[in-house]
Amino acid sequence: MTFMKAGEFKVKPEMEEEVWMDRKRVTVFALPLSFTKYSISPTRIFIQTGILNTHEEEIALFRVRDISMSQSIFERMNKTGTITITSTDATTPAVKFEHVKNPRSVKELLSQMVDKSRNKNRVRAVEGMAGEDMDGDGHADCDSTDDGDCIYEGIFDA
Repeated sequence: MTFMKAGEFKVKPEMEEEVWMDRKRVTVFALPLSFTKYSISPTRIFIQTGILNTHEEEIALFRVRDISMSQSIFERMNKTGTITITSTDATTPAVKFEHVKNPRSVKELLSQMVDKSRNKNRVRAVEGMAGEDMDGDGHADCDSTDDGDCIYEGIFDA
């Protein structure tokens, strides 16, 4: 019989490879002089901030609702941009990848990976009005929001 020590793993957790990674850049020269790192794996988005005290946030790709991109004049000159991601994640409903290189390509990659993740997990987002019964169980699936709209996200048999 083998005894485990505190903090020891019996099975090593699988670590996903990053598909894309960049750092928040300084707008003027587009240099990655920040301690904010953005990365995307096949199933998740990661945002890591800090140098001494670090904080890591992750969002499952199937939870992403919307992806948008913007570029200021300085970002366009430096071929960088800001990508805004809106999700149904409880702790991180919106996140920005600020001043990243090749923003259009990153946005397109994210869109494709979100679609793949939703298909793989059999998840689809359906927009509806507050108080509407989306899954036919006789109960309202959406609570009232500021604009009266809601997003119902669930697992459906295809």
